[in-house]
Amino acid sequence: MKGMINVISVGQAGNRIGQKFELFGVPTCYINSDSVDMRGLAVDATNMFLLDGRGTGGSTVQGARILKGHRAELIDFLGKHLNPDVINMVVFGLGGGTGGSIGPAILEYLIAHKYKTACLTVLPQKMLGILAGENAMKTLKQLKEYDLSLFMLADNEHLVNKIGINTNWWERVNEHIVGEVASVFNIISPEKISQTGIGSIDRGELMRIMQYGKGLTDVRTIYLNTTDLRGTEAEISAKLYTSSLIEGYNYKDTLAYLVSIDTPQRGNYTQISKHIFDTTKKVAGSAISRLGMFTDPNLSDVVRVTMANAGLKLPKVLQSRINNLKRDGERFLKKKGKEESISIISLEENVIEENFKL
Repeated sequence: MKGMINVISVGQAGNRIGQKFELFGVPTCYINSDSVDMRGLAVDATNMFLLDGRGTGGSTVQGARILKGHRAELIDFLGKHLNPDVINMVVFGLGGGTGGSIGPAILEYLIAHKYKTACLTVLPQKMLGILAGENAMKTLKQLKEYDLSLFMLADNEHLVNKIGINTNWWERVNEHIVGEVASVFNIISPEKISQTGIGSIDRGELMRIMQYGKGLTDVRTIYLNTTDLRGTEAEISAKLYTSSLIEGYNYKDTLAYLVSIDTPQRGNYTQISKHIFDTTKKVAGSAISRLGMFTDPNLSDVVRVTMANAGLKLPKVLQSRINNLKRDGERFLKKKGKEESISIISLEENVIEENFKL
């Protein structure tokens, strides 16, 4: 990823994900409104900008007020950390007040000033409650209007269920998110040797597919062992399209996709590779495609398949969460008898999903 993306991390969730990108050597800066969130991150002062320091209390309205008072300073800070020659990726969580207010504002600034702009954002867990859920859906509705070069979405609810709650589970969730993004860029690793017939995938082709169309981009890496490789077409297809960052994508909506197959140095994997390519074509149909096949000296007895699908619509499964949010909000208001205490967003059925149609 180094030399291809530049990360602007915002808020508690964004900062922690940003740290994982920095471990990969990706230039990363940190923006927050709460000094407590920054404890333990060991961030160089020149890479950190702290607005106010007292936090937003989970309120995007308060976040907007804080931003208004520090906008000039923030723009000056960004000017020292943006890179016009790579994709500038703004990373934040959708459930918080800082990420939900300052993250979109930074995206607007980057787009207005013609930077190549990407967004990686994360849906909160259901257990965080009505306020986080409302922030998330309201901000998500805002983001779909932006002309982003690249838009990636992860879901903590899905990832925690996938990874499990145990020691350092948040660390593992963040590592998984960044690891999946990094795996796509690893396609162009110089250690790998392209195979005759299919050929390699170069940097330009990778970035073209990742940024194709207006919509969401999904990335995932799958390892197939010898038992997996003997499976049926349906079994292999199920593994290739197992949810990674978020569940529920309809891959038939794909506008452009990329498939890279890495095989060990020894063994004949031509037939299984053709089988994988044929399977992905059946799923994505007439979408623009780029296929690659490599030998990786670091692999032994497994085949690694890295995939990216671009131009996707928002998963319909999230509509159920919206409906549940509305229901829970109505129950909350009825129980407390304080209709003025919280404003649940009014979202008609399928409004977000429909707005992602191209």
